[in-house]
Amino acid sequence: MGSRYDHITLEERHLICRWRDAKVPVRVISERLGRHPSTIHREIRRNWFDDGPWLRGYFAIAADERASSRRRRVGKLHRDPELARFVTERLRETWSPEQIAGHLKATRQLQAYACHETIYRYVYGPDGRAAELYKLLPRMRRRRRVRYARQPRGPADLPNGSHESGPILSRQRHGSAQSGCFGPGQETADSIGHENLRRRFRSQDPHRLESIATFGV
Repeated sequence: MGSRYDHITLEERHLICRWRDAKVPVRVISERLGRHPSTIHREIRRNWFDDGPWLRGYFAIAADERASSRRRRVGKLHRDPELARFVTERLRETWSPEQIAGHLKATRQLQAYACHETIYRYVYGPDGRAAELYKLLPRMRRRRRVRYARQPRGPADLPNGSHESGPILSRQRHGSAQSGCFGPGQETADSIGHENLRRRFRSQDPHRLESIATFGV
């Protein structure tokens, strides 16, 4: 069994469809085509056609169209050679991706538009790396971290609650130290504050206190 890494052709898909109808095992199909069994399994799974209980299965034409549509789903700069050429020329003129995106948006020089993140993805993509476009950026970096990605969960977000954040732990330590500095029979800071609040209300007008208790004003 040979090792092949090229795309499955339409002729091979016709053979797969015909042999599947003949109940030929996948391992035998892979041996006949000179491909790995996992390649055949993946081909059938990804290009399986399902249009209800009456039309379901692996069909060569539908599988080939679905595979071709996936290959066509490439980046905007790959689909538009004129836009890719404009971006590359501006990069060689020491423009930054932000400046290129702002210029395209303000002047509408081209019908297509690309934001700066699209330009960065093109620069750090396979074609951009092959052309070494990253060397034309103001900050030459071989790699760039993913933007707008999901942030990692911190220790405070763990479901078991075993790890708590620093401010919470510091408050707990502060509270324990504060409560531990008073000996038996001594008042804490909270009890002193409550007592001062009660004394303040006692010094007010009794009629005012009765109005507060009755009407809340």
